[in-house]
Amino acid sequence: MVKFTVKQKLQALNLLKEGYSSHSVAQMIGTGSHQLIDTWAVQYQHFGVKGLEIRHTQLNLYLAKTF
Repeated sequence: MVKFTVKQKLQALNLLKEGYSSHSVAQMIGTGSHQLIDTWAVQYQHFGVKGLEIRHTQLNLYLAKTF
């Protein structure tokens, strides 16, 4: 599994903002999952850059504590 930096995630989200689909962005950055891009978008919308810094399993723990 490829790990992406916060900078790479922000670049991917900028492509979404420019109008590319999550499918296209996933292909451009080399991940097979458009769902990963969608997840980053939701994390960014809810938590800003901090949401992109948190790993998936850490995010689940964080959400469990706050909700």
